Amino acid sequence: MIAHRMKIRMSHMIDIIYPVTLSNFVLTHQDFVDPDYVLRDSVTLLQVTKDTAIFIEGKKGMPPAFSMSHSFSTLGQIVTGEYIIVMSLPTFLRLSDKLEDNGSAMVFLHNTARCGGSLMCNILEHTGQIVAWNEPRVLDNICTQINHSWNRIKSKQILKAGLKMLAKPYGGLNVSNVKYVIKVCCIMTPQWALFQEAIPRGTHVFVYRDLNATAQSLCRVMPTMPICMILYIASLTGNPFAVAFLYHYYGFPPREYKDMPARYDYLQEYGYRSVLYSLRAFKEMRKSGIAAFKYEDLVSHSEQIIGALLAEVGLERNLVSRASKAMDMDSQAKSPFNQQKMKKAKEAEKNLFGLDPEFLEDMQQEFEQAGVPGPYDWNEDFRLPGTVVPQEP
Repeated sequence: MIAHRMKIRMSHMIDIIYPVTLSNFVLTHQDFVDPDYVLRDSVTLLQVTKDTAIFIEGKKGMPPAFSMSHSFSTLGQIVTGEYIIVMSLPTFLRLSDKLEDNGSAMVFLHNTARCGGSLMCNILEHTGQIVAWNEPRVLDNICTQINHSWNRIKSKQILKAGLKMLAKPYGGLNVSNVKYVIKVCCIMTPQWALFQEAIPRGTHVFVYRDLNATAQSLCRVMPTMPICMILYIASLTGNPFAVAFLYHYYGFPPREYKDMPARYDYLQEYGYRSVLYSLRAFKEMRKSGIAAFKYEDLVSHSEQIIGALLAEVGLERNLVSRASKAMDMDSQAKSPFNQQKMKKAKEAEKNLFGLDPEFLEDMQQEFEQAGVPGPYDWNEDFRLPGTVVPQEP
């Protein structure tokens, strides 16, 4: 059993949501190493395909706080990466069996997108007790392989191995009660049960924001994401095969993208439908008692909500002051969604985001059929069931 270590000569990414593969790199042979080599602090799991596991080695040792290099973990890995290490899938699974099961230390942040999930991740990271992964694309690829390369049992086995590898011990973090926070990409929210099956002792939290504000923000970010824009343009052709193909690469689980319409008349529809899938998943999450946090409550009652969040994930409330420092930062400063770009997009959309009553009626009806609150149900005081509510003084 050996692993192939290769020097990165060049790297590129079409889009931050696009699956990372070896084709994203220009590589040259370096040497062969023992599989245990990837357990070093400087090496982290980048991707798992149907045949191989791909790791990336940081230039100066990848720090546990990945936001130091990029707001999203996978891009942080690529930005700081110097070597790629590849091993067979069976070798990867045997290696993961050697690792301690840190399930009780894992915290999964599920979200609707554009709802403060990255901020929550950053808040927890600021405690100094956290190894934070913000939307590692490797998990998306594993989940989307269900019914493609692997069945559900195989997917659960590989997902567990991947999570154990992300939550491996990091010698550079001198903390006795370390937690591993993994913000799951919103398009994987419908697969939350698979995470629960893979790591039964993990803690799950749901983060959301006002539905209409979220849909508007998703509409705003769409032009910054090439794959999403291609998807939108393709959908205008009305060709269902083109739409299905692009949704597959976008990452929606197979049963989800087949439910999508073949044609979009509004960018806004993309925003509302994306949130719909997350809310449908949360409806099922509540059966397991998963707690929810509303972004607007975090902004208006920061200390209370941060304290409740720390307690929910098993950290001491005396870390609130340290964690609160993240509130003054742009949690996506090193991404296409930084505050400056979003401000420009907001100014440019003044003539774009005009919702007509008929569209909202259609969305309301569709949300009600799914058994979740629609556009007309949301207001300043509305909260989903299970939401942590701040107490007024």
